[in-house]
Amino acid sequence: MTPPSGWLCDPQRPVFVNGAHHLYYLHSTQNNGQGGWDHASTTDAVAFTHHGVALPLQPDFPVWSGSAVVDTANTAGFGAGAIVVLATQPTDGIRKYQEQYLYWSTDGGYTFTALADPVIVNTDGRAATTQAEIDNAEWFRDPKIHWDAARNEWVCVIGRARYAAFYTSVNLRDWQLKRNFDYPNHALGVGVSVGRSADGARHTNIGKYGAELYVDRAPSDLAGYSLVPYTRAAAPIDAAARSVHLRIFVDTQSVEVFVNAGHTVLSQQVQFTGGDTGISFYSDGGPAVFSGITIRAF
Repeated sequence: MTPPSGWLCDPQRPVFVNGAHHLYYLHSTQNNGQGGWDHASTTDAVAFTHHGVALPLQPDFPVWSGSAVVDTANTAGFGAGAIVVLATQPTDGIRKYQEQYLYWSTDGGYTFTALADPVIVNTDGRAATTQAEIDNAEWFRDPKIHWDAARNEWVCVIGRARYAAFYTSVNLRDWQLKRNFDYPNHALGVGVSVGRSADGARHTNIGKYGAELYVDRAPSDLAGYSLVPYTRAAAPIDAAARSVHLRIFVDTQSVEVFVNAGHTVLSQQVQFTGGDTGISFYSDGGPAVFSGITIRAF
């Protein structure tokens, strides 16, 4: 899928309407430039028909990423089967005021009408004064919407600087913040370090702490390729588990961890150096037994 001209990025999740998948994507006449959403459709995911602009660029009001859903049950009041879009836009062209705006279509996704005001307001941006607060406010974007049939409500996930914010709504117009999904800086617990330098200063930790299995690449951070603050990935695990089986793959720029025969998988990009070849074990706060260890090098 290539646009007839110009630059594209961030293809949105397609919606299926009237026998075709409708794809929306960010489009600009300039490389990495400001733009709006263009529209293409396909019946076979191979050949696409282009329909031009769907959500236009306005002065100081570009349209960034978001998602579209088919409102089958008419929860928003635009009509059963209306296509509803939530997209990030910077109010008044101010980056720290990026907020979520609603558009809807009743002609199968070819033309859209906008609500004038944002449906999810960036309250952090309105209150931000310090540089740290402004930095966080400038990450309030890319809403992803899903219908939760078990609870009869819409769920929206919004990306923040270092966490994800979860909102719910019954009508796609009125949203309530439920909680932020953040990653805490826990103690080490028990685990194994891979990619360890000779002096022990550099390493990536893979371990269990409480109800989490984690991969922490912070000690391997490399100047020029820094991944701060996105250094720790975690997945839930039974807090009472007394044994955990790990299969760890270490490549030149990645660490993949398969937990308990692949029930959980964690993958992280890691910037290793030539001397990061060591392996060690650690236990923080009590004894641990490491058994059945097999090391293979390819």
